[in-house]
Amino acid sequence: ANHRAISRIRFLGGDSFQTGNRVGQISSWQLNKITPVQTKQLKPCGIDRKYSQIIYSPRFNFIATQCKRDQLVVMNVAIGKILKTVTMDEHYYRAPSFSKDEKVLFMRNTIDSKTLDLKTKEFREYDDFDDGVLSNDGSLIAATSYGANGTQIFELKTGKRKMWLVGHPGVIKSLAFSSDGNRFASGSSDRTVRIWDTDAM
Repeated sequence: ANHRAISRIRFLGGDSFQTGNRVGQISSWQLNKITPVQTKQLKPCGIDRKYSQIIYSPRFNFIATQCKRDQLVVMNVAIGKILKTVTMDEHYYRAPSFSKDEKVLFMRNTIDSKTLDLKTKEFREYDDFDDGVLSNDGSLIAATSYGANGTQIFELKTGKRKMWLVGHPGVIKSLAFSSDGNRFASGSSDRTVRIWDTDAM
């Protein structure tokens, strides 16, 4: 088994932890043992091969990987079945990300960014931005476009823009929500960080 290319790790509690590697192998370990207690091999593309990148959700319940140049496959790890196959523009595709509560998958693309509700399997498309971050509970998305000096806050449930935050003289380079979702931060090429109160939006 290949345990060398570890791409994600999380503690399970006590002296145990879990790893996921680049070939879709999820293993459970104990600190005092050199071999895994349990290993599961996932094959989201249906064949044995190395993937360019496998994205694991925070609790390893889902994975997302690019099986073809324009195809993103989302798999339910517990049952080992494909949840959804998404067609993305191959030239503008960026690595997706899961919300911390594992309810939403955010797929960044410079042409048609999407969110996928992992429970209902419903999509929502956005064409006003090409990068962004999800709040921990997956209820909000903060987004920006290439070269923009402002940030848009969208409500995922409705798809409506709640606020357009401006104030940076420079281009937005980084975005982050606080762990409780009450605050939002934007960092810019102007060497400043602005903190916003999401409750006031």
